[in-house]
Amino acid sequence: MAPFVAALASEVGEGDAALDLACGTGYLTFAAAERAGASGRVVGVDVNQAMLDVAARRLVPPTTLVRAPADAMPFADAEFDVVVCQQGLQFFPDLCAALTEIGRVLCPGGRLAATSWAPRDRSPYHEAQGQAARAADPGHTDGSAPPAAFALTKQRFLQAATAAGLVHLAAEEITADVVLPALPAFAAAHLTALPFGAEIASRAPDTISVIAQAITDSLSAYQTPEGFKVPFVSNLLTARKPS
Repeated sequence: MAPFVAALASEVGEGDAALDLACGTGYLTFAAAERAGASGRVVGVDVNQAMLDVAARRLVPPTTLVRAPADAMPFADAEFDVVVCQQGLQFFPDLCAALTEIGRVLCPGGRLAATSWAPRDRSPYHEAQGQAARAADPGHTDGSAPPAAFALTKQRFLQAATAAGLVHLAAEEITADVVLPALPAFAAAHLTALPFGAEIASRAPDTISVIAQAITDSLSAYQTPEGFKVPFVSNLLTARKPS
């Protein structure tokens, strides 16, 4: 995630009041706080208390963490200069409601910057993971429809942001070549951290190592002296609140 976190953190300026929505364990929150500096203010928001507990061990005042859903945040109107969101928009139950709430808490002219995964077949690791899971586990059926992580298209974002009253909309792909930790150990650990992987592990634990090895084999063309150097592709989605 590091290259995409850096891309979003660059949207935060010195002295900004910044909101990291769907902050998870706080990587982007921390990077945004470094950018905002002592004169700025950064708040991380997530609905998952377990992730916030991890983030709390990483962050220091004046950064704060708040548990809240994206469409009902406990902040005043026009409280933030910028909202950033790393891989969160696609998981919100009502995207338009969340974007409307983002617009509410942004100051006039305030900006939103978010990332969401491009279609799965644009990122070889994600595609290898999906194919290996389907091949190795008969109970795995995510091939019947796009998994939520890859479901937010550029067009859907643009339509929802327009409906939410945001302006100056843009959506572009950004690619980062990432050197993955040692495979297949990383592939197994990453898989079991995902909901569908955890379900497979609970039902057929021996299958995880089979899937991890299949992922490794599929990515052999990306092996370099540094390790497996694999391109990942995200959509960079930006918008502003009208001035």
